[in-house]
Amino acid sequence: MRSTRTTNRSKPAAARGRRGFVLLTVLLVVVLLTGILLHFNHAARSGLSASKHFVQAQQALDCAQAGLQTALATIARRPNLQTNKLLGDLLAGPLELTLPEGKCYVWLEDEAGKLNINTLITGGGEEQRRPQDLFLRLLDRFNGQFDRPIVPYAVLPALIDWLDRDDQPTVLPFLEGANRGAESAYYQSLQPAYACRNGPMPLLAELQSIKDMPAGALTRRDPYRDDPPDRIGLGECLTVYGADKINLNTAGRLVLESLSEHMNPQAVQAIMQQRRLRPFTNLEQVRRLPGMSPRIFNDIGRHAEIALESRFFTVMARGSAGPSRSVVQAVVDRDPERGRVVILAYRTW
Repeated sequence: MRSTRTTNRSKPAAARGRRGFVLLTVLLVVVLLTGILLHFNHAARSGLSASKHFVQAQQALDCAQAGLQTALATIARRPNLQTNKLLGDLLAGPLELTLPEGKCYVWLEDEAGKLNINTLITGGGEEQRRPQDLFLRLLDRFNGQFDRPIVPYAVLPALIDWLDRDDQPTVLPFLEGANRGAESAYYQSLQPAYACRNGPMPLLAELQSIKDMPAGALTRRDPYRDDPPDRIGLGECLTVYGADKINLNTAGRLVLESLSEHMNPQAVQAIMQQRRLRPFTNLEQVRRLPGMSPRIFNDIGRHAEIALESRFFTVMARGSAGPSRSVVQAVVDRDPERGRVVILAYRTW
């Protein structure tokens, strides 16, 4: 009887054990299924987020492209500052465009308002002191934006050697300190080695390859900011296109300051204010501006000219859609012979 009682008592205990095992198994399965569902949910959310980011990135690029097309159409209309108000607005930019998928900020830079570094020597390879002095003053103004000099004067002889056709390093006796350039032997000794151009520069970015040119010196103002900072990049002041004289109607602040060693803030401000109201049509209008001394006016006449139309422009367009940003930069030529706008250089980031 005792053994029978023991057996009868063990059956409920065994049943309870089986039920506990089943419950534990079910709980484990539930936990596993929950984990799988959470994983799929996270993956789905990540996929949706990636898809949304991709769409917004494409929309930002589309907005930037719309800004580029707006600028091209404006230039094609006839780039005359007196008759094309939108052209003047874009040169004074950035101009905001509101689009269905986002926003775009677009502005123009007139290449004629910059110093053409290819004019530092003549077509025959002779040095030209006038643009060289302007280049050195421009370096002074550019370096003055920082706590210490960024670009040394030694860049000038190296730049002359990059442009001239001979293989003799240039020495500029009027420069203090390092005043010797560099020819093929120097560039061939680098890793990786490359050749000295010994001819006109086709793209401004090539300036970064020249001896003593610091990395990032050509960097423009941050195109991602709605209000560009006051610090101006050297790349906004130099060009490889156009004539040897600077268009006073479109020159930037640093370039204006560089036109004369006697230039004062009052004269620079007067030039910029007057041309916003009405573009200059002759140099005599400049003579009567506040702060304009005879020495400043004579220097302006040596380095600058008055033009209402230009041929080469840089277009900057920044598109945004949600948190995504895209920038398009293009150098364009309004070819008067072909009667259309041609893109010479293009990049996006």
